[in-house]
Amino acid sequence: MSTGANNKQVRFSDFADRLDWALNNAGVESPRRAQRVAEAGGVSRDTARRYLKGTSRPRTLSGMARLADGLHLFVGWLACGGNVPRTHDELEFLSDAMRMSQEDQDKMLRMMSRLKSGEARHLVRDFDAGRLTARELLDRAGGVAL
Repeated sequence: MSTGANNKQVRFSDFADRLDWALNNAGVESPRRAQRVAEAGGVSRDTARRYLKGTSRPRTLSGMARLADGLHLFVGWLACGGNVPRTHDELEFLSDAMRMSQEDQDKMLRMMSRLKSGEARHLVRDFDAGRLTARELLDRAGGVAL
């Protein structure tokens, strides 16, 4: 419940968590977060700060879509969460994975189970940054040591 103008109720904490994930995933540092959200959503920095605190969110679907597009996210995930692709890259990766042979799927699962190794983390980071395609990730994953 709201107790004053400076102490607003956090009603949209799940939305704020998803926004935080997106900014972390994009490598946006703390001092630039409100500015990045403002630019992506076409809103003021004050409104962006409220989004980040979870005290507000876009009121219209078009506002949510503008913010999602500006952050390279799927609007459904940003608005509601759930077990759906969060980014366009994830959808592309899942689409590639659906076309993989069983052998390649097994290779990917083995590689994912090795994420504690430094080399595997570098491969995944390079894939996330767009420096590797899903096929290149799979090809290189075969050489990751246990």
